Amino acid sequence: MGKTRADAGKAPEAMRWLRWRVALIVVGLNLLIALLIASFLGDYAATQRQHAWTNAENLNRALDEGLEGRFSQIDIVLQSVADEHRRELAAGGIDAAALQDILDRQARRLPDTIGLRVTDAQGDMLWASNQPRPNGVNVLDREYFQAVRDDPNGGMVVSKPEFGRLANMWISIFARRLSAPDGSFAGEVHASIPTQRLEQIFATLDVGRHGVVSLWNDAPATVARFPQVAKPGGVIALAPSPSPELRELFRSGQTKAAYRATSGTDQVARTYFFRRMKSYPLSLIVGLADVDYGADWKAIAVRFATLYGLLFAASVVGGVMIYLRAAAQAHAKGQERLAASVYDNSSEGMAILDADRRVVDVNASFVALTGFDADEVRGRRVSRLFPSTRDVGVVAGVARALIEARHWSGEMWLSRKDSGSFLARVSVSAIDGSGAERAKYVVLFSDATEQKRAQETIWRHANFDIVTQLPNRRQFCERLRSEIRKAESVGAEIAVIFIDLDRFKDVNDRFGHAVGDLLLLQAAERIRSCVRVDDVVARLGGDEFTIMLPNFGENNALERVTADVVSALARPYALSGGQCFSSASLGVTLYPRDGADVETLLRNADQAMYSAKQGGRNRFAYFAPSLQILTSARARLASDLHCALANGELELYYQPIVETSSGRVVKAEALARWRHPRLGMVSPVEFIPIAEETGLIIDIGDWAFRTAAAQAKAWRRAYDPAFQISVNVSAVQLLAPDGAAANFGRILQQPGLGPGSMIIEITESVLIDASETVRRLFTRYRAAGIEIALDDFGTGYSSLAYLKDFEINYLKVDRAFVSTLAARSRDYAICEAIVAMAHKLGVRVVAEGVETAAQRDLLAGAQCDFAQGYLFARPLPVDEFEAKVFAERLRAAS
Repeated sequence: MGKTRADAGKAPEAMRWLRWRVALIVVGLNLLIALLIASFLGDYAATQRQHAWTNAENLNRALDEGLEGRFSQIDIVLQSVADEHRRELAAGGIDAAALQDILDRQARRLPDTIGLRVTDAQGDMLWASNQPRPNGVNVLDREYFQAVRDDPNGGMVVSKPEFGRLANMWISIFARRLSAPDGSFAGEVHASIPTQRLEQIFATLDVGRHGVVSLWNDAPATVARFPQVAKPGGVIALAPSPSPELRELFRSGQTKAAYRATSGTDQVARTYFFRRMKSYPLSLIVGLADVDYGADWKAIAVRFATLYGLLFAASVVGGVMIYLRAAAQAHAKGQERLAASVYDNSSEGMAILDADRRVVDVNASFVALTGFDADEVRGRRVSRLFPSTRDVGVVAGVARALIEARHWSGEMWLSRKDSGSFLARVSVSAIDGSGAERAKYVVLFSDATEQKRAQETIWRHANFDIVTQLPNRRQFCERLRSEIRKAESVGAEIAVIFIDLDRFKDVNDRFGHAVGDLLLLQAAERIRSCVRVDDVVARLGGDEFTIMLPNFGENNALERVTADVVSALARPYALSGGQCFSSASLGVTLYPRDGADVETLLRNADQAMYSAKQGGRNRFAYFAPSLQILTSARARLASDLHCALANGELELYYQPIVETSSGRVVKAEALARWRHPRLGMVSPVEFIPIAEETGLIIDIGDWAFRTAAAQAKAWRRAYDPAFQISVNVSAVQLLAPDGAAANFGRILQQPGLGPGSMIIEITESVLIDASETVRRLFTRYRAAGIEIALDDFGTGYSSLAYLKDFEINYLKVDRAFVSTLAARSRDYAICEAIVAMAHKLGVRVVAEGVETAAQRDLLAGAQCDFAQGYLFARPLPVDEFEAKVFAERLRAAS
């Protein structure tokens, strides 16, 4: 009886022990699984964060390179205006019309802005580009004005967004200080960029749905942000204040850093990359949201949480099965169906492998991504399913990682059943078995092709030119730097050829940029056809190309290449159904003879190219140390020429033109002369090409025509009512879209001038590929009574065609035919033929370069209408011309 009672007492105790044992097993098993899942998710989260940091840094760098060039252009323009303003103050005062003209021209160089504005030291706005002078606008209360006023040594200041009083929109201000000659504050000049334009540039970056891109100044304050921040009363582009993390970066002076923070503006957690721009007091921040980059991790975490819940439930059910086996079995089946549903409906491909790497099971996404049916893969080794030969090293690394860390994640190429392979983002985790059960492996993967393609596109845009697909300046410099390191170790030479297309701007002006891009593409193909496969051809920008020839061999091989390139680029271009002519000037420099680094080689090649242009274009030139001296002198001359007109240093000389039948001076050619305060008289051969290249010829040509017209008016009134003056007009003046040449006809409407008082002299370069603009100008000139003379006739290949297509009044026979003129000579026959042909067409002839009486008599015998040259007089100042020509005429008449 007692024994029975003891046994009865032991039964509840045994059941209690069994319950405790089952509970301990369930708890231990669940803890193990939780640790495995937590480890996997932790590693995966770290990988995702690393990807976010890397992507944020790459996007930040790409945006920084783009903005650096835009802001540099703005800074150059602001500095140019500031320099001109200071020079005018030093010269005695501001010429309002001249400064307005400079603002208008400089503003056209900044397509992203809405114009340039200049204020005085009291903040009153005095000038604005492309519009009348603003009235009543004062910016004394604006932060950017106060910043440039209070810092005499500061550079360009960039403001936070302000609502523009003239623009009537949110704008960001880029401002520079204007200083008087004594260094005192004289006002400021600024360019305004619509904040919306900066946001459009930011929007080109793929930062995800919740990502953010922002630009800050050193205040720190937001200059622009994408996306905008919605606030009551409208949408503005200003965040309230920087986060504590960002404020600490500004305080510490770091130039770049990655950090994580939750935005106080929209409460979104992000991974940020901060970079301070090299040249400007601005910082770029790219933030990628956890909700975007962590989507994959969250999905996996949900799946593992669900799986863990299922396992936990199964373990609990297993314990309960001791008491309620039937109920536990029913419950377990329901849980298995739920687990199968989650497993099969996952968006990622999933595969369970046994210890021998054989497939146990796969889900529906696995089938969709690979094309293999579940029945085809079960029991097969995974290596036979994905025999990717390009990833042999990766596969070996996966095996090592699973042994050492029980986990691996990364990218690898996986095979599809019927259509090649695809790049996948793969995660493999080893799950240890318990008891007699062996380990298994869980494989998760998704298609990463589109993401990889986007990354490659960003890389290509950062390294290659969009139009020609050639390497850009950045890529070329990197490759040249690499070749220099190789050449340094073996003592080899490298040739760098700098190529600039001649008159490419004329093609753009006449046909448009789309046709210009076609010409650039053809030019790139021609250059590539002239070099070896290992040589590097790049487009630096605009119409500039470069060639790098490593190990080019002998110099004659280098000269063959340059000659071939010159010849190839001079051939006609087939564009838009017609032909266009261009050529190229090449500069050649050698490593290590001419320079030991990339910057020096490119600078020297550019100087050599310019020497080729000065030599007549369509040729190449080697760099020589003397070019640096010439380039510096020319740069100083160009700088001085900017102020020459305003300082009254330019003047007109006049050379008589004699009527051969009577010997009377009936015309004069006006010729510009520059009396430099330090260098004395500067030859037109030196300063006219500079004026044409810099665009100053437009202002100088306008001054020359107006001055000559005023002189013609005075001489016609005082001495000869029929007297004419001719003025040289360049192609740059005629092709300028807003040039003063279009208004020459109005000048002749003044009393005392009228039709026939002025002649413009042009060269064949004006008529080659003459645009409709030039044709319309000639029509207006003829209607106003301005006559046209074709200079240097006889030296071009198509002069006769011009006589047919254009109504020319005078031909000026080039001095090359006159200087060796003799009776019964070939030159005399040519002059006689030109005169006869011109008279048949109703055109009169002027012979240039007449230096002897014999030449004059031969030209008179050939019926040449007019003669000009040193025999009669050199170009003379006004007072000497009047004394020699009109005084002699008056004495002869008396």
